[in-house]
Amino acid sequence: MPVDDDPATRDIVTMILQTLGYPVMEAASATEAIALAERHTGEFHLLIIDVIMP
Repeated sequence: MPVDDDPATRDIVTMILQTLGYPVMEAASATEAIALAERHTGEFHLLIIDVIMP
């Protein structure tokens, strides 16, 4: 799950992972990522986050 407030960064990471065959969920904020994670019933194998977000 790429979590980044920059849409271009999220888009390129998502595109690369999907091209490699990975299912991807993306979020624009920590709040959105937490909400997605709470609704998701499966496991997360990779979380990519922007460390400096507003």
